[in-house]
Amino acid sequence: MDRPMVDAYYPFIDIAVHEKVRAHYAAGDALALFSAGMERVLWANGAGAALFGFSSVYDFIEQGPDRLSVFFRQFQASAGRLREPGESRSFLMRASSGFRSTTVSASAEVITLVDGATALLLSTPAATAGGTLA
Repeated sequence: MDRPMVDAYYPFIDIAVHEKVRAHYAAGDALALFSAGMERVLWANGAGAALFGFSSVYDFIEQGPDRLSVFFRQFQASAGRLREPGESRSFLMRASSGFRSTTVSASAEVITLVDGATALLLSTPAATAGGTLA
């Protein structure tokens, strides 16, 4: 499937009100939106940036996740097979912080953006949104 290249800046509000994002955002879920090939972070809320160890959304978008982190590799393995808009997958991720390890439920979904590009939306429930998993 040919997909439009994502080389655009997406204003925060344009993504926050997207039909596939708005309920997660309102619930306080951690959210991060990646380009279809997961090479770029397109958008995130504060809790989504924190999942990847960033205190700033802008730093997360600019620097991207640590691609060698277990958390990112688990996300990549679970979501990497999703291709078509509307496809989604729920999965569990192993996250560690110091000497503690927990299981976090997550969901990935392919969504279509207003410009027609496809992107991968990662979400974790609000109950786990406060932690750092990177």
